[in-house]
Amino acid sequence: MNDSLNITRGTINLFFLNIQIIILCLLPIALIIGPAIADIFATLSSIIFLLLVIRNRDWEYLYNPVSFLLFSWSLYLIISSLLSSDIFFSLESSLFYWRIPLFALSIWYLLDKRSNAKKLFLYSITITFSILLIDAYYQYFNGANILGYPYFESKGRLSGLFGDELRLGSYLSRLMPLLFALAI
Repeated sequence: MNDSLNITRGTINLFFLNIQIIILCLLPIALIIGPAIADIFATLSSIIFLLLVIRNRDWEYLYNPVSFLLFSWSLYLIISSLLSSDIFFSLESSLFYWRIPLFALSIWYLLDKRSNAKKLFLYSITITFSILLIDAYYQYFNGANILGYPYFESKGRLSGLFGDELRLGSYLSRLMPLLFALAI
């Protein structure tokens, strides 16, 4: 009876870890689609992380100096917002900052528990970058990208798969260090 419980517990853990890997690999694409999808993925990954930590009693991920520092910073931002002159406006931007450290801890947990997560994320981000760069070159030389979005020649900027939003350079420059770090 106890062996079947352990097999079931391991299967459930593996299932949730696989969902987290899928979320992590889809995150670069979600950032292209829009911030709402990326926030949903980060929140879902954080919830899965909390469920796994509670279920497996892996408290060392929550009770360590880095976690304490990250959550203290989030608490400081919330307290600072409560003391501001326009509380609701200030809380609107700072109330949910706790999800960022929680997402970072969920990535740490995933990298510790699944050795292939780094490699899969590297493949995901490399494929995403390749598609974005090929589309940007196509847009530059043909006047429109593969989805039909025009090249804003008057602004001298490419939009790529981002459509009307000129965020291609920002996306590439912010995720390039992550790509290089994973490649090394």
